[in-house]
Amino acid sequence: MDNQSKAHILKALQTANDLIGLVNNSYALQNDKVCDILLGVMRHCACKIYRQVERERQALKAEGQGVRPQRK
Repeated sequence: MDNQSKAHILKALQTANDLIGLVNNSYALQNDKVCDILLGVMRHCACKIYRQVERERQALKAEGQGVRPQRK
């Protein structure tokens, strides 16, 4: 897998982290019960992204190429 593919995997991981952060912040505010369905969908999507990223990481690991999240 090339560097562009690795970059996409890392971007997907960042997107999932952003979604979870947004959901967690919204749950902390808990001002609007109407958005609970949307927040549930966002959390579900983030979890699906995490699972797929983990599959891609395992595939790269099996090929001998690792993908590590960038540290800030």
